[in-house]
Amino acid sequence: MWLTQAESSKRRDGITGVLCFSTGYFLQALEGSRSAVNALYSRIARDPRHATCNIFACEDIETRIFGEWTMKLIGLDTTSTASRRSLFLRHAGTTQFDPQ
Repeated sequence: MWLTQAESSKRRDGITGVLCFSTGYFLQALEGSRSAVNALYSRIARDPRHATCNIFACEDIETRIFGEWTMKLIGLDTTSTASRRSLFLRHAGTTQFDPQ
């Protein structure tokens, strides 16, 4: 249910992105107008379900990487499909999921 709500609000606000999770970490990439992304991040940071929020990068981009996804959810545990691992490796450049 929360994923459906997240997709709906991101579609409305013109935000695309991906949410990755594994080993107790979550990492989210958000793409959209600066004002829409800032407003969404503010809501995320205020949400009591999120213990610690950090911004690792914030930059203007010419082309969206996740332009077809309002919010794609990717789990990277040992049961993940090869395509999920491949997608992660293409964008992360490492074999371990550790946002720190």
